[in-house]
Parts: sequence; C-alpha cells; structure tokens
Amino acid sequence: MKDSFKNKFLISTAILAGITLIGATNTAHAADNPQATNATGQSTANQLKAKLASDQQAVNDYQQKVSQDQQNVASDEAALRNAQTAQEHGQSILSAAQQRQQAAQSAYDQQLADVQAKQATVD
Repeated sequence: MKDSFKNKFLISTAILAGITLIGATNTAHAADNPQATNATGQSTANQLKAKLASDQQAVNDYQQKVSQDQQNVASDEAALRNAQTAQEHGQSILSAAQQRQQAAQSAYDQQLADVQAKQATVD
C-alpha cells in the first residue's frame, strides 16, 4: 500500500517537474524571442476577438428570435380575444334564439289549448 502511494507520488512529482520545465522553457523562449511571443499573443487575442464577435452575433440572433416570439404571442393573444368575443356574441345570438323558440312554443301551446277548448265546446 505504501509502495503504491509512493509510486503515485513519484509519478505526480515527475509530471509536475516536467510541466514546470516546459513552462520554464517556454518562458526562456519568450525571453529570447519577444516578437514571436508578441505575435502569438496577438494571434490569440485576434482569435478571442473573433470568438467574442461570433458569440455577440449569436446573442443578437437569439434576442431577435425572442422579440419575434413575443410579437407572435401578442398576436396570438389578440386572436384569442377576438375568438372569445365572437364566441360570446354567438352565445348571445343562441340565447336570443332559444328565447324566441320558447315564446313561439308557448304561443303554439296556447293556440292548441284554445283550439282544444273550442272543439270541446263544439262536441
């Protein structure tokens, strides 16, 4: 168990030393050739600027889609209100027609009763 831990520790230490050596080498090269380091930094900066511009365009596109979706929702809500108004109007017409039908049925029932009463007196 101790040997396994010791081996892992030694491997980790070796890797860390290698990374440190690479970093030191890169730093030494940068000190030897500041123009190349500057060019690399400028290239990285340009790549980051391009990525930022791309991300900003994606955000703008998304905001435009959200705005369009909000307009669609407002339009759908207006259409729904119009449909509800039409339904209420149709319900009002149906109610009035039912009232006329009931009045006509009452008048018919009254006429039928009058005719039946007259027939009873004739018989």
